[in-house]
Formats: sequence, C-alpha cells, structure tokens
Amino acid sequence: MFSFDANNELEGLLVYHIRKYRGFTWILMPVLTAYGGIYLNYPEDLKSHSRISYENRIIPKLVSQLPSHSFYYQQYSTDFKNWLPLKWLQYQQSTRYTYKISLDNNIDSLRSSLKGNTRRNISNAEKECTVSSISFEEYWFHLVNSYTERGKTNPFNQFALQNLYNSLTPLGKCELLSISNTQTQEVLGGIFIVKDHLRCYYLSGFYYPKGEPKHSFSALLWHVIAQCKLKEFDFEGSMIPDIEKFFRSFGGELIPHYKIWKINSLILRLLFSIKKPSFLG
Repeated sequence: MFSFDANNELEGLLVYHIRKYRGFTWILMPVLTAYGGIYLNYPEDLKSHSRISYENRIIPKLVSQLPSHSFYYQQYSTDFKNWLPLKWLQYQQSTRYTYKISLDNNIDSLRSSLKGNTRRNISNAEKECTVSSISFEEYWFHLVNSYTERGKTNPFNQFALQNLYNSLTPLGKCELLSISNTQTQEVLGGIFIVKDHLRCYYLSGFYYPKGEPKHSFSALLWHVIAQCKLKEFDFEGSMIPDIEKFFRSFGGELIPHYKIWKINSLILRLLFSIKKPSFLG
C-alpha cells in the first residue's frame, strides 16, 4: 500500500503479507521476517511537532487501504516510533526489544564495548579458530545436528531458509559462515546473516556445546560484526533471558520495537479471549 501527496511524491508505504486459513483472512508476518508494517518517507527538515503531525496524517491513510481481513498482526521496524495513530484506530500493541550495534565507531572502540569476559573469550577462541563460508547444505546439516546434540527441537524450516538463501545470494544480501577448529577442522558453529542497505541482521545460527575451543560462536559473531561495512548490526532481539544476556554482552544498545495487532472478527475475538496466540505475548 502506498500514500502519495498532491505532487505524486511518496509519503509512505505499508508492507504486509495476507493469507486465508480456516475461513479467516489473516495479515501476518511472513516466515523468517523480523520487521514489516509501515515505512514513512519524511520531507526534509521537519521539526519534531511537524514530524508527528505527518505521522498522524499518513499512518491512517495507509491502513485504510488494507483489504478486508479478520485479523491483523505485524512486528514493526525499530525505526517506527509513533503508534498512537494506530491506537486511536483500536489497534493494540506490545513492546519487544532488540540489541543494535552502531558500526560508525572504529574496531578498537567496538571491541572495548564488549563485556569483559566476552572480550577475553573471543580473543582466546580467535587464536584457535578459522572462519569460512559454507554451502547451505552444510549449514543445514550442522544446524539440525547441533540442535539434536543440545536436546532441542530445530525451530527452522529448511524450505523457507533455503528459499531465502537462494533469493538473496545473487543480490549479495546474505552470508553463511562457519567457525572451525584450525587444527582439527571440526565445525564448531555457524551463522546465517542477511543485509539491506543500512543493516546486517542475525537470522539464525548454531553451535556445538561440546566443541573446543569454547566460546567459538562468540568469536564468529564478533567476526561478522567487525567485518560488516554497513551502519548497524541488528540481533533481531529475543525475550528469552539467556539469549538476551548473550546478545547484551556484545555492547549493543537496547532498542524497543512494536508488535501491533487488531482483531476484526467477532469469532476470533472470542477464541483469543479463551486462548491468546503465543506470538501476541
């Protein structure tokens, strides 16, 4: 959905994914997509009050163009700050958090921002490890095996991951990297990152808990951050305490972003009052 001014200049757009399921029409987040929703094209040199007025005017214009739907749910970009116009339209919101690292600083400054023991762990692992590119097939093999070794269920869909990899690789917008023990060549961890014109995003990763040296995954993640030539690295957040603690140790800034939803179907409203979907938590 697009909004244009009287001079046919773009004011904003609304990116969404729609599907039909069990007689309902759903607007939901696509698989493996962290952010969606509204993006605004601000005129230059707007003062704060004018910027908010602009948001209050354009946001309702965009959502009013949505096709008829039973349920709306999107997770908005960290760039989206003002959800008040949506609240006034009876949308609901919950706040999530991510850690973002600004890459404007030099490498020494970035390293000094690491938590002390994380910095030491990375330095120790770097001495014994090698980072290299891997194929999707190798990445998927180790991803599955590492979750099995940890006694956990692999949460990723192979078809969705591979489609994303196949689509972004020709554009130079994704990387698959592994970290291995330099002497034994044993694979210790891997990471799947995607990029746009501003940021590098952590999409998925794996590690072997019994691999040596320990903390090799931290060294791999640091390698990605240190080598990135964009403006920011976005961990894409987690509300799970242990994962949040790990991400926090890399010295990023805690940034809020919004889950926004609206239930238009009376039947769904009743069903959700009995059992709320987990993704709205």
